[in-house]
Amino acid sequence: MTWMRIQGRHGHFTRVISAYRPNKNTADTGSAYNQQQRYWRNNKSNFTCPLKLFDKQLKELLQEWLHAGDHIVLGIDCNEDARSGAIAKMLRCLGMKDAILGLHPTKDPTETCNKNHNRRPIDGIFVTPEASNQQQEGILPTAK
Repeated sequence: MTWMRIQGRHGHFTRVISAYRPNKNTADTGSAYNQQQRYWRNNKSNFTCPLKLFDKQLKELLQEWLHAGDHIVLGIDCNEDARSGAIAKMLRCLGMKDAILGLHPTKDPTETCNKNHNRRPIDGIFVTPEASNQQQEGILPTAK
């Protein structure tokens, strides 16, 4: 995960985040999931799963940043359904919504991975209501 914090007018801050949630690929020893599993098992005795750790740490960071009053724009490769998976549910509980699907709720979503042929988006851009309002007012870019 990487992020930047931008200060705008009236002391408002927008945090733009890019995140990759590993795909649970246990077969390929070189997969991000297996690399993280090996790393954390060697460095933390009570470690269980890279996905659980990612989800927990992302939620904690977002809660901290939201508590500080930041507007959030999160671009994330969820490696699960970006509409109904665990990450999407957690983000909705934090008051965030999918910016693209929110603008086009009646359109069938596009696959966001060339291996995906079932029209199930695994990537999303999630925003807080303030960031969504900025997008609608033309302050933030919109997808075309």
